[in-house]
Amino acid sequence: MSLLTWATDVLLMVIACRLLTFRRGASRHRWGVALYTWLMLVAFATVIVGHLTGTRAPASIVDLVIAMLVCHLVFRHRGNVAHMLRGHRS
Repeated sequence: MSLLTWATDVLLMVIACRLLTFRRGASRHRWGVALYTWLMLVAFATVIVGHLTGTRAPASIVDLVIAMLVCHLVFRHRGNVAHMLRGHRS
């Protein structure tokens, strides 16, 4: 596994962990946002498993940059996908 692939997989795991540990508090549950978040998690897991099993091409610098941008967004909004989709500033 190349360094780019390893770094991309680590970032995707960090993003997934942050999304899984988000607490919505008193705000209401939004099924559409929950579905979107679930699809993101499935996509990240598919990429990681594909890299680990060798069925997916190694990551490129573009994959790493996209993972870095998504990671920045997720942590900027503290894992709140609804705020990410609506463009709220945190």
